[in-house]
Amino acid sequence: MIRNSESSDRLAIKALTEAIGFEVTEVAQVLLSFDACHKSSNPSSALWFMDDDEGVQGAAYVEPERMADGTYNLLLIAVHPSEQKKGRGTRLIHHIEEQIARNGGRVLIVETMGTDEFAHVRRFYQNLGYAEEAKIRDFYGEGLDKVVYWKKLAQTSQELSRESHITANA
Repeated sequence: MIRNSESSDRLAIKALTEAIGFEVTEVAQVLLSFDACHKSSNPSSALWFMDDDEGVQGAAYVEPERMADGTYNLLLIAVHPSEQKKGRGTRLIHHIEEQIARNGGRVLIVETMGTDEFAHVRRFYQNLGYAEEAKIRDFYGEGLDKVVYWKKLAQTSQELSRESHITANA
């Protein structure tokens, strides 16, 4: 079941990011973003989604791009190593795309590293219809390029309804 996150998911986010191999400083950055999103005094337009199937198995974090109209950036998607390659990441991405489109979003961008280690991640996005839009050399560090992918989302409820109808009849 994919659901919106709750502030009580903080420990699960920490455990998940540690399980996928994030460094201590990266986990801390993720938790700062999570906490900012869940502060009652400062409601954020960022969205956290949880893949919760008898415990958190995956999570995704997306936020609108500043100074852009209807463009969102997927800043984190994580699936527990024991649950990878079972379709959970695909379901999370589809859920995010639907939620953003329903709220007037038009474009979703995702970023990943351009190293051989991340080739499977780039294929994952390409298989979901994302097009490589940019490469920024040495972004993450010397020899660590950032690769940006782009996808246009269905914009109107009419388009979403038509897509649902086609899928249901397929």
